[in-house]
Amino acid sequence: MRRPRYRIRNGKDRGDENCLKLNSGEVAQYRFEEDEHISQIRLVFDSNLNRAYQNMPCNYPLEEKIFKLPDTLIKEYIIEGCDKNGNLQRISVKDNHRRFVLHEVDWCVSTVRFIPISTHGSGEFRIFDFELI
Repeated sequence: MRRPRYRIRNGKDRGDENCLKLNSGEVAQYRFEEDEHISQIRLVFDSNLNRAYQNMPCNYPLEEKIFKLPDTLIKEYIIEGCDKNGNLQRISVKDNHRRFVLHEVDWCVSTVRFIPISTHGSGEFRIFDFELI
């Protein structure tokens, strides 16, 4: 695995002191002087691993009443990359249910923005890691 070239946060994937907290309308963004080649975008979201009830089972029916996805988990988001000429690349995810997400891309961009849209219930967007490789 290649090492990340750009990383928002400190590499620890637990604890309030280690996550980036965004409110509605806020974005996390990288901006470069020149276009940079990006091959992967790595995200680690907050799945509330410290919750009192059992951790997420490997699978369960959609109508399950006992287990549910953590409120803190980001459900919908957009990632945009833009080059110096204004050409836009875009990833849109509408029903995320994973803590760790890896997007394979082949982008040459000067700006990369993570735009959170919704969670599974929380009013705050919490990200432990947003890396560009």
